[in-house]
Amino acid sequence: MFGYRRNELVDLLTMHADALNAGQDQTESLALLYGDEVAPLLQLARAVKQVLVPVSPPAGFTTQLHHDLMQYDRNVTIVAAHPNQRGWWVGAATVGSLLSLAILLLVRRHRGGPLPELLEVPGG
Repeated sequence: MFGYRRNELVDLLTMHADALNAGQDQTESLALLYGDEVAPLLQLARAVKQVLVPVSPPAGFTTQLHHDLMQYDRNVTIVAAHPNQRGWWVGAATVGSLLSLAILLLVRRHRGGPLPELLEVPGG
């Protein structure tokens, strides 16, 4: 779609957004510099920037967030609610797999045919 690598396009759009946030509209000059291919993206970014209204969070929110982040213990270990549950699921999956294999082998034995392709050993 675009003649630019993804990183180049991201860098261009980031530079454009930073300029728009600083109050500098470089849409037309960047469109001329980088070509008609990116002009619609730059124009869309400018249009979005024009309709967005900055909103400041309430002072209480900022204070509470700061307090919460300062109280956060970076050494918290996250433990699953039911640590034994994972082992149960692994065991059930293993039993299910073994049961499926046993059924395939029994069907083969009953029919007397060759092993299914999934069970054949390469070079054997």
